Amino acid sequence: PTVAPTSFTTSADILGRSVRAGRPLSLTVSVRPAASITALVNVEIYDPAGKKVYQKTWDSQSLRSGRTTSF
Repeated sequence: PTVAPTSFTTSADILGRSVRAGRPLSLTVSVRPAASITALVNVEIYDPAGKKVYQKTWDSQSLRSGRTTSF
């Protein structure tokens, strides 16, 4: 089926005071759609050279219009 496009507001926040190479970090990603939708949420992190160093996906996420969902 064809899905009508919708727009999203997204943000990412790093938890903690600093980020250092080779050290773990905690990241919260927030998504707020303009319309309710079921979606695949994909988060990718790249190093300064452009190499993907992390990827996490959440499939079939029910996102509600105007509500922020955090991952």
